[in-house]
Amino acid sequence: MANPTKTEMVIAGVEAGLMQRLLQIIGFQKEEFPFRYLGVPIKPQRLSRSECNVLVDRMLARVRAWPAKQLTYARRMRLVNLVLISIVTY
Repeated sequence: MANPTKTEMVIAGVEAGLMQRLLQIIGFQKEEFPFRYLGVPIKPQRLSRSECNVLVDRMLARVRAWPAKQLTYARRMRLVNLVLISIVTY
């Protein structure tokens, strides 16, 4: 169950009256664009290269921490795939 004190809702393309009724019924706060989720800006437009740097930096930090000298090429590729999937899932 979602915690109403920690959960916010983004509503678009809805009349103001309906939006207020939805917020009252559900009990969440209203959020506006742009906002940040896990450190990444979320907005209706495409993210710029500089805004994607947060994700790139996270991936690089994880990859650099691996003892790459002890892994074969195939194992390194598998690790890269797993990290990318886990970041997207998280």
